[in-house]
Amino acid sequence: MVLRRVIVFAMFGCVVLLTHAAQGQDATAYAQRGNESFGKGQYDSAIREYTEAIRLDPSFAIAYCNRGSAWKCKGEFEAAIRDCTDAIRLDPSNAQVYYNRGSDWLTIGNFDNAIRDFTEAIRLDPKYTDAYFDRGAAWYSEEAYDNAIRDFTEVIRLDPQSADAYSGRGAIWSEKGEHDNAIRDLNEAIRLNPRYSIAYSNRGVAWRSKNDYDKALRDYGEAIRLDPKNADACNNVAWLYATCPQARYRDGKKAVEYAAKACELYRGNPVRLGVLAAAYAEAGDFESAIKWQQVFIGDCQLRNQSMAAAEYRLALYRARKPYREYPIPDALKQRLRVPIVARVQ
Repeated sequence: MVLRRVIVFAMFGCVVLLTHAAQGQDATAYAQRGNESFGKGQYDSAIREYTEAIRLDPSFAIAYCNRGSAWKCKGEFEAAIRDCTDAIRLDPSNAQVYYNRGSDWLTIGNFDNAIRDFTEAIRLDPKYTDAYFDRGAAWYSEEAYDNAIRDFTEVIRLDPQSADAYSGRGAIWSEKGEHDNAIRDLNEAIRLNPRYSIAYSNRGVAWRSKNDYDKALRDYGEAIRLDPKNADACNNVAWLYATCPQARYRDGKKAVEYAAKACELYRGNPVRLGVLAAAYAEAGDFESAIKWQQVFIGDCQLRNQSMAAAEYRLALYRARKPYREYPIPDALKQRLRVPIVARVQ
């Protein structure tokens, strides 16, 4: 499941910069030029302009914050966090800066810090929908699904036209096994945005969980038609072709094709390799299945349930058996003392 959406980095507008009591107008002028460069995607230039504004006025909190956004766009998250921290030190009442730093923490996977910063942003601005949304995404990543649902529900209350929030909440309902609720939310997301590829992909997962494989394949296909670079949709359709309990839906060749495409589109995400391994197993290439499953296990930071499922699939491949999306054997459940079902995380 995915909760991904496009994050628009907030640049503080000219009004904020012009009202800043800078030490002379030079600092403000450099910051304005930084904003102009940022808007053109010229992040190195923006950083130089913001840096000069800070040199002229070390108390210029907005310049620190905006330079942090430019660092983030370059993938320099530690520098972005440092600048946001300086901005907070200078102006601890600015909800936007807490949100920006929370977004940085979320991007690098520090969910506890992200939640703390989003919570402070919400305290400062109780109608801050982006902070609720991204805190919900952080709760989701921590598997605190009830908390995540509350945050997405608040986004919907504040902004009933948010297709992102309906899609996000729908994904969480699916994780909780409440697939009818998931489909209702995802239907609404698609109604609000008929070209929402991620919502189609997430609804396909819900249909798959209800064993309605025809509808799942239709939704995955529509997701890929709308966005051929949707790695999650490619990943999901590969998983269905590789592991569906009903033989008439399985197709090892197509599974490998879509799984390889997902890996190509989303390099650096080892989760895709677990699907690729399952695809190779369905295609009868167990050497490749074992190879990629071992890489998947080695590269992913898996929790107890996910690790057990991954090791179970690896044992099947070593026995030259493909994986089917059935419940894990009772003996394994008893060893872990938790009711689990093998699935891609």
